[in-house]
Amino acid sequence: MIRRPPRSTPSNSSAASDVYKRQVLARTILDKSIESYLNFHRVYYEENKHLMMYLQRINVPVPDDFLLSAKKALSYKLKNEVPRAIEERDLDFMKRILDEAKKWQIELDVEEVEELVGKSFLEKLEKCTYSFPSDVVKDISLLMELCNMLNRKPNLWKLQNIFYDIYKGIKSRETAFDSEQELFIGQLKDFLNFNLI
Repeated sequence: MIRRPPRSTPSNSSAASDVYKRQVLARTILDKSIESYLNFHRVYYEENKHLMMYLQRINVPVPDDFLLSAKKALSYKLKNEVPRAIEERDLDFMKRILDEAKKWQIELDVEEVEELVGKSFLEKLEKCTYSFPSDVVKDISLLMELCNMLNRKPNLWKLQNIFYDIYKGIKSRETAFDSEQELFIGQLKDFLNFNLI
């Protein structure tokens, strides 16, 4: 009689590794599908927007399919513009994207933009441990302007807590603020819906 060796049972770590690999593969395929989907909308929008502008001018309704592509394309463009706008302190291109969306009377998806702005806001505010440096004041002022443009604010509770700690710490050391800093603090308090006692 020939005995066959018993089949090995995969260990838990091996099974978990297989599951992880399948998840990574599925995510890669999904990311490529999403990128292809967004690329379709970007190309369709760019290739047809001048024709649709003409239809708009002669009071012909713009097709819903085009408006969907406009929303996807401009939302994508807006999100990708955020890091450059913050780094270069230049909101002009973002303003043009938002103006373009208004022409089509569409509301852009700004959830990811809001998240990026909130993260940057947090990083900038955490640099104000002992004072409000002028470069950070400019950065945060730009972020507040961007939020006003979008008519959206990031989650405020973390920002409020950090600002409170910073302000109280500076006040306890009796640090004097110049007029520019006082103006900035007032604007930041209003933006954060924050009342200091």
